[in-house]
Amino acid sequence: LQNSTKSASTAEIHKDGELIYTVDLDTDNTFTLDEADGFIFEVKNGAIRVSKSECENQICVNTGFISKNGQTAVCLPKRLAVKTVTSDGFDAIIG
Repeated sequence: LQNSTKSASTAEIHKDGELIYTVDLDTDNTFTLDEADGFIFEVKNGAIRVSKSECENQICVNTGFISKNGQTAVCLPKRLAVKTVTSDGFDAIIG
């Protein structure tokens, strides 16, 4: 069960299952990463998206902007994932 109604404050970018970058979603920005060659990321209005990828299927690009806690954009061929997270440390509340 994920809390998908709360806006995320940061996003984590993972390559091959390892965290390679954490980005603040409060600052609009377009950037690339050496560890994620061929990808362009865009942060805008508290959300993040993969705006360009060199993979064939473009699923990560077609996911569009993500901003709610726990949302992901994944590129399986390039083994890259972008996950939005909140700063409170909780992914879900079960009770």
